[in-house]
Amino acid sequence: MRPGASMGVAVACAALGCAPAAAPTVDLPATGCEALATLRLQPDVGLGQEGYVCFGFDAPAALDGRGVGRIEQVVAPGSPVVLHHTSIYAVGGDFPDGPMGCLAMPDGATSIDVWTTGGAPLAMPDGLALALPAGTRRLVVQSHLLRATTGPAIDETIRLCAPPRPPDHLAAWMRAPAPVPAIRPHTTETSTARCQVAGGLQLLS
Repeated sequence: MRPGASMGVAVACAALGCAPAAAPTVDLPATGCEALATLRLQPDVGLGQEGYVCFGFDAPAALDGRGVGRIEQVVAPGSPVVLHHTSIYAVGGDFPDGPMGCLAMPDGATSIDVWTTGGAPLAMPDGLALALPAGTRRLVVQSHLLRATTGPAIDETIRLCAPPRPPDHLAAWMRAPAPVPAIRPHTTETSTARCQVAGGLQLLS
């Protein structure tokens, strides 16, 4: 995380009483995922460079009212480009298809998932699904990369999966962006954000 950035510290919450709710192909493990949307991208940076690369996708209509039960991110092995992490954001306005360099998201963007290489998929508990924020028009994928040698770009595939059964509740990410301080060696740094909610809710961590 770069100094001076704004990190979306997000909390998944389910409102009480809510209603039910052309890159190369990368082989994905058989997890029983019913893919409501599949995003494919090839992020890259120049030799010896580190950077953030973004791609924009139309928000899939298949997600409306159904929610996401699982988000799987898979990177094909063998690329000389090191992928540090990938973030997915929901954006209410326009965003270019990319690829494009990007250090910050548009105002109002909401974090949906952050995945690091070797990490586990985001999986919602049984009976709960993640809803996109109202008015979402684009999904933005931001990849943090480092290239040390020459060779092909990364092949990255992201699948947004349906829940295994119709959810009893829909969850949402609350925006609570906090600035990222300079992270110095051998120190502990903190950053705080506040938010207000209008009614009762249940929190997932």
